[in-house]
Amino acid sequence: MSGAARLTVPVYAAAGPAVRPVGEDVPVMDGPDDGELLDVLDAGGRPRACKRRADVHRDGDWHRVFHCWVAGVGEGGPFVLLQRRGANKDVNPGRLDVSCAGHLAAGEADADGVRELAEELGVHVEFGELATLGVVPEIATGPGIVDRELCATYLLRSDAPLASYRPDPAEVAGVVRVGLAAFATLVSGDGIGAPGIELEAASRTERPVTVEPGQLVARPAGRYAWALRAIADRLSLF
Repeated sequence: MSGAARLTVPVYAAAGPAVRPVGEDVPVMDGPDDGELLDVLDAGGRPRACKRRADVHRDGDWHRVFHCWVAGVGEGGPFVLLQRRGANKDVNPGRLDVSCAGHLAAGEADADGVRELAEELGVHVEFGELATLGVVPEIATGPGIVDRELCATYLLRSDAPLASYRPDPAEVAGVVRVGLAAFATLVSGDGIGAPGIELEAASRTERPVTVEPGQLVARPAGRYAWALRAIADRLSLF
């Protein structure tokens, strides 16, 4: 199992390119064929092998994923979108999370991650439309799973109404729009709930919701606050 304590990639470091073709110099490790290969990373965040996704999660190997926050400004002021994870997810089913997230397959670059926006939210954009926020390590556990990820994190500015999104029920359960200030207060520990509107993926209906701390995917202390500060700073640039 990879040693999390030996990872030397700095937290909140600037995101760099992740372009690397899969070649003979990067071996493919044996294991059940689940149809998806991921890059296994060394302590410096560099690819050292290709390995099947199920084995990566089983063995707790560091691997790279794409995260994208979607935020904008509406009539009520700045807002951010949260994704409600599908009930079929290996880790944190049904919890609220970053707007869009997905694994980068072996040899892929960060730019390839924009497909997740299309697959999960029905949003089609070019990679150049995203703003870089940084790279952060994440560790999550579940039954038989140790999920160690380096998250290449980006921001998409979109003022589009909630009804314009087309969340795929096979990928996500819904999308929640919540005010940036209210959400920031919530994650700071000073609030018990933030009002929002959820677009349910299956029914395509909207309903009022209250986002509570226990509904969020658990992350290291300060991680949500860091993301929201970065989002607020970036929104002022657009």
